[in-house]
Amino acid sequence: MSAKKIIGLLLIAFVVFYVLSNPTDASDLIKNAASGLKSAAQSFAQFIGSIGS
Repeated sequence: MSAKKIIGLLLIAFVVFYVLSNPTDASDLIKNAASGLKSAAQSFAQFIGSIGS
């Protein structure tokens, strides 16, 4: 098994462990990440819109 595959499996195991041991913190993390992505998408859309004007 390659090192890249082992690291990927360890990362998945850590995420599963984190979600099961701290579900509230995990949901807050997802909400914050989604909010950040939404903000970035809105800023990008505004930038593209200003180029066309």
